[in-house]
Amino acid sequence: MEGFSRDRGATPSWTAFVHVREGEQDELERILGEVRSQSLPPARIVIVDATLDGLAEKERAGAAVLRERSPSRGLAWRRAASASDAAWVALFAPRSSYRLDRVERQLATLAASPGSRLATSDLEVARDAGTPFRIAQDLNPDPAGAFEDSLVLHREAARAIDPACFAPAELGILRAQRASGSAVHVPLALHRVCEPEFRRAAERTREDGELLALGHLPHARAIQSDPEVTVLMATHERRDVLLECLEGFSRQLLPAGTLEIVVVDDASNDGTAELGAALDLPVRLHFAHRSTPGGATQARIHGLPHARGRLVLFVNDDTIPFPDTVRRHIEAHRELAEDKAIVLGTFEQPEEHRSLSLTRLLDESSYIFDYASWQAGDIVPGTAFFTCNLSVARSAVLEVGGFDPRFTMYAEDTDLGIRLEKAGYRMYYRPECRSIHRHLFDFEMLRRRQPLVAKAHVKLFEKHRERLNGSKWVELGSRGLAGVLDSTAGVLGTIEEAARGLSTIHLDTVARAGGSLSALSERVSVRLAELVARLNTVWWYQGFREGFVEHGGLDFPSIATDWGSDPPEEGSTVDIVRANDAAWPEEVQSWIESQLSRGEDDARSLFLIAETANPDEIDTVRALFGRMLRRARRNGLAARVYLGAADAANASPVPSGPSIADLRLLAWPDWNDGDGLARLAACVAPLLDHPHAQVLLLHPEPGGAHARAELADFRRALESHGPGSRLPTCTLLAPPADPSGWMELRATLDLATFDPALNSPNDLVLRELELPHVHTAAELAAELLDREGTCLPPICGAAPEELLHA
Repeated sequence: MEGFSRDRGATPSWTAFVHVREGEQDELERILGEVRSQSLPPARIVIVDATLDGLAEKERAGAAVLRERSPSRGLAWRRAASASDAAWVALFAPRSSYRLDRVERQLATLAASPGSRLATSDLEVARDAGTPFRIAQDLNPDPAGAFEDSLVLHREAARAIDPACFAPAELGILRAQRASGSAVHVPLALHRVCEPEFRRAAERTREDGELLALGHLPHARAIQSDPEVTVLMATHERRDVLLECLEGFSRQLLPAGTLEIVVVDDASNDGTAELGAALDLPVRLHFAHRSTPGGATQARIHGLPHARGRLVLFVNDDTIPFPDTVRRHIEAHRELAEDKAIVLGTFEQPEEHRSLSLTRLLDESSYIFDYASWQAGDIVPGTAFFTCNLSVARSAVLEVGGFDPRFTMYAEDTDLGIRLEKAGYRMYYRPECRSIHRHLFDFEMLRRRQPLVAKAHVKLFEKHRERLNGSKWVELGSRGLAGVLDSTAGVLGTIEEAARGLSTIHLDTVARAGGSLSALSERVSVRLAELVARLNTVWWYQGFREGFVEHGGLDFPSIATDWGSDPPEEGSTVDIVRANDAAWPEEVQSWIESQLSRGEDDARSLFLIAETANPDEIDTVRALFGRMLRRARRNGLAARVYLGAADAANASPVPSGPSIADLRLLAWPDWNDGDGLARLAACVAPLLDHPHAQVLLLHPEPGGAHARAELADFRRALESHGPGSRLPTCTLLAPPADPSGWMELRATLDLATFDPALNSPNDLVLRELELPHVHTAAELAAELLDREGTCLPPICGAAPEELLHA
């Protein structure tokens, strides 16, 4: 028989093929030892490395390593067969262990059957307790689980195997070789696998058989027509769970060609883009990579034009479907037989997490989702438009304008659901459309998420103000927020720490202990629910406060403007602010900040109707507008500002003398370098006698006593350059923890200063902010002179009606 010889002096004629996927690295050393101990040594050992980050150098010794980003077993077979001239390729799977005569017996059986091109064997299943049992793989039309771990293939057969990722490749070639009479079987248990792995493998083999029966073959993919469903997802730096998600949707039990997948990678830097380029799925895949991050909203906007299915199934990159999830969505739409139906499926926590106290609380409450309050078939509100497992006609999404790009973090799906509801669409909860959420939602995630969701809801209520009617939030204002937040500030950390400790308790484990511990499990649940209820209110109030500041208001009524269903048309360039109480300077400050975040494509004229004659208040407003104008000009915005009094007849001209307004300058000194701090004080000395100017000093521990002492030393050094002068405001600030924090800080600044000769790590970070910068007192003084003539807004003594007409 070709390639086989019992003469131990002859050149071995088989290749050992080890396919290592993510999570199997720890088994590599053992499996290589079993390969090298085979009674018939291999001609070559080929490792196909499909791990996410590649194997370490120490694991490559003594074997040829082929790096392959795709986890496809079929592609790995092909690459292993092409890496050696040996006639036979034998798989050694890390999950199995092998007898030392395994390959010798299989090659002997192949030699006794001329023309055979594939060999399998029985296996032994190891139990945690009890006697192992043997599985005879040749008694049924299809073998049981883990049969593929025993495969020996002729090199040419291996080169012809289906290379698509997650395809039923090995069962497909076994069926083909059996049908042609080219397969042999060794009725001995030549490898062993543990029982849990065997059960999982058996289920996969059963699904493989169904996929093959549904036409999931290589030639069928080449003639696919337009799909029924497009699965659309955004992803960002989660390639491991993304692979599991793609595997689930690639193996749906549907006729070939029923679905396609569209993935938009939102500027990942973890190799997601390279993985996407390497994937060849058994379903059509469109994989797009965005080089600039824009969040899930922008990613979905980018992906939607590539969808060709009649239905779009919106999912997350950590949505793991059941094998029938997509079929259930299709059947639900057919059963409802409505042109305007939306189908919402489940998003369940994995079984291994459901005993956790926080997981159970979230499942039974509406803090994240609201599944617990619905029954199968319920019509649910548009605010429940959860894009983690939801299908809707593609035409419906296009009809209402798709996702609104102004929702950059959270509420973008809620906004779309509300617009669809207004357009007459109804959403049905169908729990038979199941999916698993492959992401443990822990306390820290909840603590970070809730304020962001609340902040996004300020924008949501601004757009859909009718949603405030009857809401408990409608009368909520800045004073109410401040009262709650101030009253809890001293105890918030303690409450959070208590809830954090209770959130990780495995309730079922405690309950199974019996006795008094059974009651303890219930007490833990009750106490955690009480704490999270208190915290959730505070977290939402924190988010509301940030949202009010961003949108230039003090409460919901003051920021509620009717956007309608679509973004404002290009050319809509007028904003009106009416200041009618003693708090109006604060309102103007908030409003200005909201304008600064709008971006280059939203330039507008800004009208303030000042119902006051108080010169001090108008002076404050003029200073604030001066700061805004400078930043607008720096960002390329063609903003014009008009300040008018409510009673134009009695309006007096506003003085227009020079002012530096409240210029904000950023520095990041080395607090251990006394000479450097002295140079910094000399550099910012031109800000003396400008008390509204601010010097922001980054410090690793701004709240500590040591930091306060260092700040006092800096202020004394600065005062030495002008004894008796009024100092600018000097404030300590912690460096932002992430890029988004740096960008938020940058938006509030005018200048930065650093020593270009030092090139310290701190200074390099400031350079990357791309702010205007000064290095010496002379440069700062020149910058101030340049600003003095332009820091004031144009003044208009027009009445409100004239302003509106203008």
